[in-house]
Amino acid sequence: MTITIVFGMWGGLADRYVEWLETEGRRPHTVRGYRTDLAGLVRWLTEESPAPVAVAGWVASLEDLAPATRARRLSAARGFLRWAASQGVEGVGGDLLDQPRERPTQRQVVAPDPAAVDAVLASIPRQADRDQLLFKLIALAGLRPGEALAVRAEDFDASTGHLAVRGWGGASRQVLIDDPELQLRFTHWIRATGRSTGPLFCAPGRSTPLRYQSALERWKRYTARAGVELALGQLRLHHAARLLAGGVPEWAVRDRLGQASGPLPISPATSADEAIRAWRQRQATAHTAAPGRSRRDAG
Repeated sequence: MTITIVFGMWGGLADRYVEWLETEGRRPHTVRGYRTDLAGLVRWLTEESPAPVAVAGWVASLEDLAPATRARRLSAARGFLRWAASQGVEGVGGDLLDQPRERPTQRQVVAPDPAAVDAVLASIPRQADRDQLLFKLIALAGLRPGEALAVRAEDFDASTGHLAVRGWGGASRQVLIDDPELQLRFTHWIRATGRSTGPLFCAPGRSTPLRYQSALERWKRYTARAGVELALGQLRLHHAARLLAGGVPEWAVRDRLGQASGPLPISPATSADEAIRAWRQRQATAHTAAPGRSRRDAG
């Protein structure tokens, strides 16, 4: 059935689309972001202009925005208009968003200074069990802040050491919690909260997940205490750079981080020559330590 859009219906369609995203399992802050990003587009879609004309005008209005903000709003609009077309809405102008675009040159991503990361983590009080686990989960397992905040008690399997992580777009992956301290903190915190199911990170006296803004404020408090500047979003880059510097294959790092594409971070102190020397040293160490190797074998 074809739906004919009249004035005022675009807002209703946007609401239905956001509700559909919720049923698809999108994370709450992602849904809120889509709702906000679509508000501007809905204002352009009036009865005074055909939808394609309105969409073209809205796209032009984004030119002065930061590249990341522009890309996010275009992505939200692209998903919404495709969904609207699947509901039988004709001539929505979504094809205007599917035109080939020049891909920006990928910039090099540099991980934060390991000393700065260590200083901030050391500034977290030992008795702050929740914050110790939350921020070390990002720094030592490579989770995104939103992924860490969405962890539930039942997601951690103590018998195998695996954590089920719900990533972007509802995709899930298994992350091995191989750090002994992190394993202990998981077990102790689950025992301390008395929860076998439900959100693992909550505000005191509440059963709802800790808000990102609340976690960010606590992180800023710890960075100020440590006397360093370190964005929360950079914390997982520290883990990725350590893995790569340690010789972990790129495919394994991407699998662990849930990052299918895009640049991976390098250590701020790593050059190409240093990376090659470190690799050569690991090779030499492994060769020397090979079992059953004698002087006569070497000759």
